[in-house]
Amino acid sequence: MYALSEGKANIVRFLLSRGACFGRTTADARTAGCGDGAVEERAATSGGGQNTQRQQGAQQSSFSGQTESRTDSELATQLELFINSRQRSSAVRECCERERVIAQLELEDLRQFSDEQRDTIRKLEQQLEKLRSNSKNDEEKKAEMAEHKDAVLCIASPKMHGLTPQNRWDSAACHEALMLFGNDQLIVQHFDEGKRFAFCSVFAESPIPITDNGIFYYEVKILEKNGELSIGLATKQMPLHKCVGLYDGTYAYASTGRFLGYAVECRRCHWHERPIIEGKPWLDVGDVVGCGVDLANRKIIYTINGRRLDTANLVVTSAEYLFPCVSLWYPGTIIEANFEPIFKFNI
Repeated sequence: MYALSEGKANIVRFLLSRGACFGRTTADARTAGCGDGAVEERAATSGGGQNTQRQQGAQQSSFSGQTESRTDSELATQLELFINSRQRSSAVRECCERERVIAQLELEDLRQFSDEQRDTIRKLEQQLEKLRSNSKNDEEKKAEMAEHKDAVLCIASPKMHGLTPQNRWDSAACHEALMLFGNDQLIVQHFDEGKRFAFCSVFAESPIPITDNGIFYYEVKILEKNGELSIGLATKQMPLHKCVGLYDGTYAYASTGRFLGYAVECRRCHWHERPIIEGKPWLDVGDVVGCGVDLANRKIIYTINGRRLDTANLVVTSAEYLFPCVSLWYPGTIIEANFEPIFKFNI
């Protein structure tokens, strides 16, 4: 609007300078001036309207920009809130998943622990039942042994004159490859791996009593068996590396089902030239073998698991003192002796 009014003023000044206004009066000039002013006023009014429109447009544009700016800001805020919400939801889900996995693992551990506890309880119950059973069996066995002992003392006391109830294995008459166990020295084990395929012997401390009545008797239980063994009677002249029954003046029951050392018509052992009687029961782990002498007639006695074997013509002829003796052939064999009057065989 300002540029348009100044242009008209320049035109008026140009006309006045050239005298182009001589036929006009001052009023006309004024009228013309007024007309020009009206035109200028109309132009100004028109320009003002345009300016107002521009201002309104600018205001609308500014308002629209502000609105758009506010809308963008709100959208950004909402987007940020949405993203944060998603992140929180994701974190919550991850946390829940971790807790679920942990709970599952804890449940599995608890189940495993519960199973282990049940197994332990079951084993303990089995052990307790076994102990109760063993205790009951022990009580029954003690009662039976007490009755047996009373019967032996009351009825068979004459026969007990030949027993040696305090006897035990002699550590001074024991092969170096054998080991004695227990305070009573009744258990013998062959342990020396360097003494393979060689007999190792041990003697008892007390010999058969010198008397004309009664019965001498002892028993041996085979706890472990890893080769041949012999159970019998021997003189102290027999070396510890020899086998009872295969040495002169000794007698034995061999685990291979043979009676050794008796002066009867029978096959002789081809490497020791000693008489042997075959066809007897073989011995194994758990067997209880008895060896004794009827002191009245010097007849030998052999038993297995409480049953007496046929030894009708077998007698002891040695004039020397005879000692209980066992010979073990191979490492790992273990035996336990019993010199008490309570035996598997009822003498």
